Amino acid sequence: MAEAPILSYKCTNPECGKPFKMRYPGKAGVFKVSCPHCLSKVTVKVGEMHASSEEKAEELSGDNSSKPVIDYTDYPEGASYFLVGERVIITCPHCKERKLAYTAQKEGMPTFTCPGCKGKIRVWFQNPTKLISPEKFNSRQGKLVHVRPLWLSTHYPLPIGEHTIGRYDHERPSTISIKGDSSMSRRSISITASISKDEGFRYLLRVLSATNPVSHAGHMLTEGEEIYLNFGDEIRLGGTLFRFVPDDKAPRFGSF
Repeated sequence: MAEAPILSYKCTNPECGKPFKMRYPGKAGVFKVSCPHCLSKVTVKVGEMHASSEEKAEELSGDNSSKPVIDYTDYPEGASYFLVGERVIITCPHCKERKLAYTAQKEGMPTFTCPGCKGKIRVWFQNPTKLISPEKFNSRQGKLVHVRPLWLSTHYPLPIGEHTIGRYDHERPSTISIKGDSSMSRRSISITASISKDEGFRYLLRVLSATNPVSHAGHMLTEGEEIYLNFGDEIRLGGTLFRFVPDDKAPRFGSF
């Protein structure tokens, strides 16, 4: 059975007000949850979620399509959701033999029937992340701050080049390695810092592994997605929170 879809809410704490996401709890009702940004307890109301009417999917007899194909052969373990607009291959989780191809046109939770074993397959399709444009010209360099209480926060400069961030691994360390968070992938994301005379400094985040959750500004990201960072952006890898901020100690654009 597919994992529950992801729901969006906004923190009701007036000092926060930031968006956050949570998984559908399995039933309608009013729930107390903790905001991942300010940690305040907020109340959310969840309505009943129904699957859409049953959809037709194309049964495959070999790959005879010239379009890019994403093959989720480990479904449902391999992905908690699929992306709208992409042609995906769904392996029946019941008989594990039949494969269906489907391209969703809108966000939702359609239901399919396997033509072989007649098992019901329900999957969640989510809209892809929107790219965030950087400032037209950015004369300042940035850094990552591992957000922790009081003076325990750690600052990581991001000089020009590629930086990988992930859980500490002695054999294959990332540029920024974090100890003590087993919910973070060993190589979770990369951030590539570049500079040009027309745009100044730019910081491109790319998801290397989404086996463990990766979110940007409360929006869940999928493997391979890329976004440009702006100052103030929050990035969560597993249970670890980072904030992208200006690096006041780094040279500015005119120094290069």
